[in-house]
Amino acid sequence: MKYKTKKTVHVIPHSHTDLGWKSTVEEYFDGAHLDFYVGSVNGMLTTVVQELEKNPNRTFSYAEMKFMMMWWER
Repeated sequence: MKYKTKKTVHVIPHSHTDLGWKSTVEEYFDGAHLDFYVGSVNGMLTTVVQELEKNPNRTFSYAEMKFMMMWWER
């Protein structure tokens, strides 16, 4: 007889924003070129933090520390 083992799957929300891919770091951060990037990194990070504050069980992973540093300093 085969026994099935229960598996746990963790889904971790994350975002990826390339530094200076089609625009400068500052333009991505502020949302200066809405023709190819709708929104702003600043707005995205602010919204994520607001949602994390509403529910402490949520998590978020982010790789671009330059943008995080800019957001934190503002």
